[in-house]
Amino acid sequence: MNYIAAMLLMHIQDEQRVFWCLVYMLNRRNWRLVFIDEMPKLMELIKIVEDKLNLQFPQIALHLEEQCFTVSAAFSPLFITLYIYQIEHKYAMRIFEYFLLDGEEGLLHVLFKMLEMK
Repeated sequence: MNYIAAMLLMHIQDEQRVFWCLVYMLNRRNWRLVFIDEMPKLMELIKIVEDKLNLQFPQIALHLEEQCFTVSAAFSPLFITLYIYQIEHKYAMRIFEYFLLDGEEGLLHVLFKMLEMK
């Protein structure tokens, strides 16, 4: 969760506004469900990714299966960290902004576009 606050502080220099932005993300965007026991929001996102991989990217789904790698293991870190540690900072900032505007739909859109391009 600290990485989210750090990203917000890079955008918003006022700590009080960062706090209220975190409250918005966790409550209005329901992002707290990613971090509670059993991670229901994360599991919902992983199910969406798994279904889309099987339908639109079967070669990736097959590759993961052949490598004994689950969709959850491959993609959970992207959602938990909002892509912050997996890609260049300037792109991570844009994805973070997209998340603030569109929530998890934005994260999913970016992920599927990245898979499409790869």
